[in-house]
Order: sequence, then structure tokens, then C-alpha cells
Amino acid sequence: MHKNRFPALRYANDDRHKSGSVVKRSLSLFTAFRNH
Repeated sequence: MHKNRFPALRYANDDRHKSGSVVKRSLSLFTAFRNH
């Protein structure tokens, strides 16, 4: 049970990190666009 749980937890954390960085990048792009 533990063996299956940890990789899934790590995958979910990695996925959340990726989506978070994507949101951050698009937000910074939007801010730069709005400033100009």
C-alpha cells in the first residue's frame, strides 16, 4: 500500500508544481503586457 501511495503523491506534487509554474509564467507575461 505504501509503495503505491508515495509515487502517486510525488506525481501529484510534481503535476501541481508544473501547473503552478505555468500559471506564474502566464501571469508575469500578462503583467508585462499590461505595463507596456
